Amino acid sequence: MCIRDSQDIARLPQEVQHTFALQIYSKNIPKSTVECLVTAYNNKTTPAALKQEIIKNPALAIQTINPVKVVKCVDNDTEKDISTRWEAAIRLLLKLIAEVETYLAAMNTEDINKYHRLLAVICHSMGRFIKMVEQLISPGKPVINGGVDDGNG
Repeated sequence: MCIRDSQDIARLPQEVQHTFALQIYSKNIPKSTVECLVTAYNNKTTPAALKQEIIKNPALAIQTINPVKVVKCVDNDTEKDISTRWEAAIRLLLKLIAEVETYLAAMNTEDINKYHRLLAVICHSMGRFIKMVEQLISPGKPVINGGVDDGNG
């Protein structure tokens, strides 16, 4: 580990420095990527779920932050790697959904109205995602009631 990496790691909260250092060292993550990860972690707008991912699995977290730098720290050639990355991405998605649900529950109507368009885009995107997953789970079976099992089908 070089001095520059150590300086970047020192910018993290002390309780996560050791875990992060072990992860970046064991995965040979380049110093430019380390700097990007630390900056993202310290950004006050970074979701808590992504911060956890940065510490526990920096090679996957960088994909969310800056897909261009992924090539430096993740081998894209093996099926096992794709499967591992897919599972990690889905688990991160679940964490982010839970975090967003918490924020939505705490927001008032006026705040929600400010994000009406963004929420509509999310609904559309999630709808496409749900339809794709339903087709993978039950190929050939028609999607009824927007994919919700009402017990009649």
